Amino acid sequence: MRDRAFLPIAVLLLCLAGGCSRAAADETTYKGGIFPDAQTLAKLEKAYSPVRFNLLTSYEFQSGMKLPAEVRALDGKKIAIDGFVMQTANTKEGLSEFLLINYFDGCCWGAFTSINQAITVAVDKPGARIQEYELVRVYGTLSVGERLNAGQTVDVYRMTADAIKRASE
Repeated sequence: MRDRAFLPIAVLLLCLAGGCSRAAADETTYKGGIFPDAQTLAKLEKAYSPVRFNLLTSYEFQSGMKLPAEVRALDGKKIAIDGFVMQTANTKEGLSEFLLINYFDGCCWGAFTSINQAITVAVDKPGARIQEYELVRVYGTLSVGERLNAGQTVDVYRMTADAIKRASE
């Protein structure tokens, strides 16, 4: 009985110490380095839903269109998706942004035909050294919706990488 009386005080102290923020309570979001160890990867596989590019590219994209319901349903979801890296922004700390594309000969060899065949991935953790066209699995929260710049579609899919797994691991 005495332990139950202590519980509300302990919760209050935890919250006052900053331990009750939403991010701290969300145990499924990975907060470590960009390339986690095998044990952590096993946990990520359970916490992030696998998605394939087949779903993201299952429709013919037209600017201004309403995206399919099954694609819109992925907005804000934690996903894991495999693809090839096409570098777009590097810093001295490593890769800071890239396009994740569904096949490695996309874009540069003329096969990249639609904006819904790529995900713009931001990397806000240092140390992301990834080769061009390397096959990886990216874990992160997907944002779905057409993004415009000066009237031109920039992307339809975006995510910040919580973690990245190399195919060779």
